[in-house]
Amino acid sequence: MLHHSRRTDLSCAVLAVGGVIYALLCWPAISNRGYQFVDLAWLGAAQLWFVPVALSAIFDDLGNRRRKWHLTAYALATAFINSATLHNLIPFSNNVLFMFVTTLIGYGPLHLLGTFLTEWIMQAILRRTLTDPPQETAAGLPQLSLGLWFVVFSLLCVTVGFPFAFRSFVLGLVHQQAQARADRDWQNQSVGIFGKFSYEDDGLRVQVGRESQMQDRGYHRVYNQRIAEHIRHEGLPSYFGKGIGAIRQTKTFQSWLDDPKFEKVTSFPYVVSRAVTVLQDGSVEHIETEVNGYNAMGPIIAVNTRNLGSGTSLPVYVRRVDRFIAVRHGNEWLGLFTEDGFHVGTVTRAK
Repeated sequence: MLHHSRRTDLSCAVLAVGGVIYALLCWPAISNRGYQFVDLAWLGAAQLWFVPVALSAIFDDLGNRRRKWHLTAYALATAFINSATLHNLIPFSNNVLFMFVTTLIGYGPLHLLGTFLTEWIMQAILRRTLTDPPQETAAGLPQLSLGLWFVVFSLLCVTVGFPFAFRSFVLGLVHQQAQARADRDWQNQSVGIFGKFSYEDDGLRVQVGRESQMQDRGYHRVYNQRIAEHIRHEGLPSYFGKGIGAIRQTKTFQSWLDDPKFEKVTSFPYVVSRAVTVLQDGSVEHIETEVNGYNAMGPIIAVNTRNLGSGTSLPVYVRRVDRFIAVRHGNEWLGLFTEDGFHVGTVTRAK
């Protein structure tokens, strides 16, 4: 006869240690609430609370009356921890009262149902896997058979693989939604551009906006890529200029690349406005310190004039167009800026 008290102790130890490890795995999701999204793999790890239940089922079952109370305590404890992993809520800090309420009406019942369902499934698997009663070792522990090793190995694979499978699944859904919305907006002529957007049209490669700092799991990037595909296959629609604000039609960009009205820059640094300065060895970035011996009074944008387009040093031209400043490098590259230094977009001749 197996030592039931020892088996029960082992089962409780698995639940206790598993609960601690689960709390540690949940910490990245707990400490990154709000819209600074944590990696989806950590959110997947927050769903692994069922693994200790499955492992503990190897040592004990509901034939032991105390087992159900052990499982109930574990389910409620992990539900309380899981309630703190809601990652898209504001304020960013956790509130104990809110965690208690969500545990009571949401996570608690879910964890209780999942815990006892996991117990039932594991006992059914173990009954089929262990056709013979498990033998005990000299220490009173269950002797692992080949079938039991297979069960343990399968649980290990699920534990390691589930967070990454969860991430792939959620990202796939997000990207599908982005593509579907882009197709719908294109059809309804209500396209909106998010952050940095690039497209090719009429032999030009146009880039508008700047890289968005908002973490959206690639939604806006996929949306923009889908819109760019529509432009490449169907051309730039007439209403599109409204959707991207200050950006002109591609035809206008093409005329600017060859516009003789641009003023040639003969000396550097060349101050165009209080926030836009052309430096010969600069790059398109905000600079607040001395650059090439030029003391900038506040943030400026230094526009690279080398290694662009053909890869050689070409003449630099500047022109004010309405409320915007256009900086051109030869006939290969053109950057559009606002007076206060916002980098609206760039245009290069497509290869």
